[in-house]
Amino acid sequence: MKTRAIVLALGATTSLLCAACAGPTAESKKNSDPLGEMALYVDDYAYRASSFGVQEVAAGKMGGPSWSSLTRTPQGTWKGQVASFGQGRNPTDYTFKRDSVGNPTYRSSLVELKVEGSRITGLGTDITFTKVDGGFRLTGLWMKDNVDLTVTKESARSQQVQYKVTGPGLYVASSVPPLSVQLSGQAANLDNPKFPEVALAALSLGWGVHPFP
Repeated sequence: MKTRAIVLALGATTSLLCAACAGPTAESKKNSDPLGEMALYVDDYAYRASSFGVQEVAAGKMGGPSWSSLTRTPQGTWKGQVASFGQGRNPTDYTFKRDSVGNPTYRSSLVELKVEGSRITGLGTDITFTKVDGGFRLTGLWMKDNVDLTVTKESARSQQVQYKVTGPGLYVASSVPPLSVQLSGQAANLDNPKFPEVALAALSLGWGVHPFP
């Protein structure tokens, strides 16, 4: 399997993934250009993607609108809308979003997340970021769902799913259906992973979040 080129087009709900929107200034374009990207493929189908920039993290379905968008506030917190993938939700905390014909597409929540040391905390969230040899590990709760993700330059483990590196930044799982995750830009810099951005991008993608791989 060859390294994939990631092209994110998640709509205009976030400036990070809309650097080509009409009339950006040089400074706004600089702040909105993605620095790192992640993409999840299922059976070679581009399923969903996330990316981070200077002060924003966004995620969504490839070619569709973003379902998560977090922006760093002047106080250092991360504020915005986050989708919930798993089952550990309180129905009063989340609302269904619907597509153009009224079908429910995902649940989302408005959140403000605090980053203190190696922890990310907030609504239903208590994540610990740990640097490991050649990578990082995420453990805890994300929107009330269990998280267990380890990523290194040689391999990755998302819950019980094992991934092997088969190309630059490309992690392929021996699963059915076949799963793969492509890291690019600063997301692939595992010698010095950028925290909390790389953690928020992985979590927004759903990588390591139960029950998704």
